[in-house]
Amino acid sequence: MLLSFEFPFMDKRRFLSVETHQLKDCLDLELAYKSDSEEFVRSFGMIMERENSYEVNEKIFAEAQNAFRFDSDNSFIFGSNKRFVPHSRFKRLFVSGVNCRVDVGLKNALITNYSSGDIESIIRRLYFAKLYTPPHSENETSLRMSKLGEKMALLYLMATTKKPNLNFYDEMKDWIVTANAMVLVDAHKYELRSFDFGDYKKIPLSELSEFGIELYYRTSSLVKGSYIPIWLLVANDNVMKDRRRNLRIYLMKLHQERACFKEVLNAFYPAIFQRDNFDGNTILRNYVEEYVYCSLLKKRRYGFQNDEMNRIINEVDSFINEKDINALLTRFGTRAIKAIEESLDETKSEQQFEIKDSVIVGAQLGTKGSKMKFKSRDITNALNAIAQSK
Repeated sequence: MLLSFEFPFMDKRRFLSVETHQLKDCLDLELAYKSDSEEFVRSFGMIMERENSYEVNEKIFAEAQNAFRFDSDNSFIFGSNKRFVPHSRFKRLFVSGVNCRVDVGLKNALITNYSSGDIESIIRRLYFAKLYTPPHSENETSLRMSKLGEKMALLYLMATTKKPNLNFYDEMKDWIVTANAMVLVDAHKYELRSFDFGDYKKIPLSELSEFGIELYYRTSSLVKGSYIPIWLLVANDNVMKDRRRNLRIYLMKLHQERACFKEVLNAFYPAIFQRDNFDGNTILRNYVEEYVYCSLLKKRRYGFQNDEMNRIINEVDSFINEKDINALLTRFGTRAIKAIEESLDETKSEQQFEIKDSVIVGAQLGTKGSKMKFKSRDITNALNAIAQSK
């Protein structure tokens, strides 16, 4: 069983007109990786390439092996005298412009059979496990993993700023905003023989069952006043490792995008929805349009049904309310559709693509629940009609 903890944070500095003293080389890890010199991000280490990744902005990461460490003996007893011996699988920093996150992967070195109570107990123990951050010496700082997002956001601010001055960082720390953490559990069926799925909602995505994968979702109030989304991926023994791996990458990327975009909306809501333009802030406009296209409109990502997955996730976890989603599609959807049209023109001009239970057209034309086929120009016309009706 692999447990992945994700701690997203949003970097506002690209949207601001004031001087932020940000190192330009760290705006894009992809560009830094392609440079001639050996690049690294201070406090996080070397920039690495992850093989077999579907999307460019998930391919490059900064290895965070030295950014923090666990206690030397962090094992614990759970359930009926079972032992969890954490084995670190990965610690990574991903940066794609505004959206950032730190991922931590832990695996139990012992094979056992888990109940639903066991999983909850393990997540809670690990979420509040003690960590140590640099400098790794007698004066190193300890914290709980629940605070890792805040600490890593501050480290990232210091790592990507030209002038390492503590007073300066204190003034600028509000430019880095932490978002909701997430937990992803990837287990084999034989590890969950005694598991009760009663508190979990099964994600009804047909292609997952075809792949031999079951996906479940629930939320947990690990921290008072907030909740943590928990994804549970259950696979048959014969499921290809790459398929499970790509689903993990996709779910973590999707959560990062949604969590960070929620913080962007909180910070720039009037600029996005209530003004005719972005006051010249083309970076913010491009960011919003990219989110609409990649997260809401793109049919497939990482080999999975992206449009259907987004619709299901918004039903079980409304990070962004439906009213704002429809407003985003109305205002920015047409431009995103043009990108789809251009992509289709490169392959087959009359190629059709399917939208099932579409929030774009279905909610407006009363076709919810139906299965319809649209040509790209049909969706463009529908979006234009929606915009005019507003």
